[in-house]
Formats: sequence, structure tokens, C-alpha cells
Amino acid sequence: LLYDGKTGERVGQLGTENAHTGSIYSVAWSPDSTKVLTTSADKTAKIWDVAAGTVLTTFQFADKPTTDDMQVGAVWAGEQLLSLSLSGDINYLNPAAPERPTRVVKGHNKLITALAVEPAANKFYSASYDGKIIAWNVADGSNSGFTGTGHSNAVTGLAIQGGNLVSVGQDDSVLSTPLAAAAYPADKIGLSGPAVGVAVGTKNADLIVTATNAAIVIVRGGRVVSEMPASWTPSSIVLSPDETTIAVGGGDNAVHLYTLDGDVATEAGTLAHHRTGVTAVAFSHDGAFLASGDNTKEVVVWDMATKEVKVQGWVYHTSRVTSLSWSPDNIHVASGSIDTNVYVWNVSSPSTRIVVKGAHIGGVGAVAFLDANTLVTAGADCCIRTWDLKV
Repeated sequence: LLYDGKTGERVGQLGTENAHTGSIYSVAWSPDSTKVLTTSADKTAKIWDVAAGTVLTTFQFADKPTTDDMQVGAVWAGEQLLSLSLSGDINYLNPAAPERPTRVVKGHNKLITALAVEPAANKFYSASYDGKIIAWNVADGSNSGFTGTGHSNAVTGLAIQGGNLVSVGQDDSVLSTPLAAAAYPADKIGLSGPAVGVAVGTKNADLIVTATNAAIVIVRGGRVVSEMPASWTPSSIVLSPDETTIAVGGGDNAVHLYTLDGDVATEAGTLAHHRTGVTAVAFSHDGAFLASGDNTKEVVVWDMATKEVKVQGWVYHTSRVTSLSWSPDNIHVASGSIDTNVYVWNVSSPSTRIVVKGAHIGGVGAVAFLDANTLVTAGADCCIRTWDLKV
């Protein structure tokens, strides 16, 4: 319906031929006011000739559109036409090629829970609470998604293994997704419970180590080969660079160590210092140190040769530590917390630190070093940020 902007009088309406078949969510005028762009629940966008009341162009977004392809927003700015999908995708539209958007900018609509970096390709990957995974190009900020059926619930861990992106989630599954094809595999690797994290082998190219809330799980060749029950609650997991030691953060305030021999992980002791549950663990790249963070605020560094505390007293966070990442220099370690802050600590100079206050409103979900001077962070604000560090 068309109304006079000054009087409010109805002056006409657009026609019904080739009209939308679902609710219209947004209307945007062309700069010369002769056309309008409309978006709809019918998963299309249309350009209309206002004077004639007819459809000039219909934009399509998928061969088999789903609910995510519902179009809920429209912008017409100069020569640029944009629509917003229910999924959060921003679509660049070209009337000369209406069968698909010319460009799609993706993003997260739910809190971001995991990151994985691929420095050699200058890329990183992010995952969120709704199961969505996105690939990002560091150089220009462009991104892309994955086709097929991925995780149906929160992704709790990501890791790069050769040409695959390994992911685990609260949907009790592991996925090993080929990056070249950018398509989720048809078959998921089932787990006995929701996963709390993942680590992968590089020397052993088919090795995946994960943990549920009740067990440590070894995956090889696309299947679970062993499962070690835990009488305590695992909350995070990491594999040493030489792929012989698994460290698991526990709800019992300890870091549990396992020796990995073939397909079997054998208990090899605990590291005891934390006063609350251990929520994050990370090995340095040379395997000399293990960092652990807990449910209240402390970050500790362990000397893995002696199994003794090397650094303690990093208690500047005010809430749960959610993520840890080591710099390639094996000296600096970053921590993120639900207190919204990020710290970069220095093992060689424990009193020296870099702090980013309010890095992510609502809390930091993941941190990862891309290189010695670049840190990637993500959080509950559904945003990803890169930081240039002067370390």
C-alpha cells in the first residue's frame, strides 16, 4: 500500500501479479523514488516500479531455500542494493543477475564459542553457540560458510588437522570437514555425551582427542577407538606437541594428565594448585609449559619437565577463564574470561602483562594467536576482533 507522506492519505498499492507469497518485512526506496525494494518471508526480494505497480525483478537466494533464507531487511543506497537474511547474512544484489547475490557477508548471531587459526593460509575459523562455523580471510576480512548439515548445537572446540577442520559440539558429535570442499561430511562421529573441547594430532594425521562430561575419548580413522571414563567432570582438553601427553582440566580443581600410547590413554597423575574447577588448558608450542585457567580467575603456568608450578598469582581476571592460547614465541600466553577482558602474560617476566579491558561485552569466548604479534578474540557480543600486540 502507498500513502501520501504529508497527509497520510492512501494513494495506491502495488500489484498482485508476481507479488510476494509471504509477509513483507522491509521496504526501501530507490534514490529517485521511482522504485522500491521489498523483502519477504517467502525467501525472495523484489524490485517494483512504483508508478506501474509491477514487479521488475525477483531475487533468489538458494535452490532449496530454508527458513534461514527468509529476507527480513532491505537497504537501497545509491547503486548498492542490500538485503538481510534471517540467518544474519548480508546479501549484495545486482538486478542484472537476480538468480543469486553477487556477494554474501556472513556473521554470527549467537555467542562465539571457539576459534582455530591457519596461519599459513592467513585464515581463521570461528564457531558459535548455534552450531554455525565461518571461515575468515585475515587480509581482507572476507568470509564464507560451509554447505551441508553441521552441528545442531553449540560448537565447543575447533582444530585444524591437515586439510580438515575438526569440530566438536554439544550435539554429542565430532565432524572432520574438508576445507577445500567447504562441505560438512555426510557422517558424524558420535560421542556418548556433549564434547567439552578437542585436540588433534599432526604427526598422527588421523588422531583426534576429545572429552565428554564423563570420559576421555580417542578417535582414529573416523571412529571412536577408546573411551576412558572419568570419575570427575572434564571441562577442557589439550594434546602435547609430541602427541604423547593429554592434559584435561577437571571440575575437581585439578589438571589430569594421561599418557597416550597407541589408542589407549593411561592416567599419569594430576597437577594440583587451583582452588576451583580448571576450565581451560593449553600447551606451549615446544611442550615445555602448560597453562591452566580456572573457574574464578587464576591463570597458572606449569613446568612440564618437573610437573611443578612455574608461574602463579596471575589473578587479574575477575571471573571464569574461558580460553588460553600461546604465542609462537612460547613466552607469551593470552587468556580470555567472561569478565570481558583479555590478558597477555609473559612467562619470562611474570609481572609484565598487556590488558584489553572490555574486549567483548558479555564475555570473551575464545582467544587464539595468529602470529607472534596478532591475537584473535571472539565473544558473547557475536564479534571477532584482531589485536596488534607490542610484545
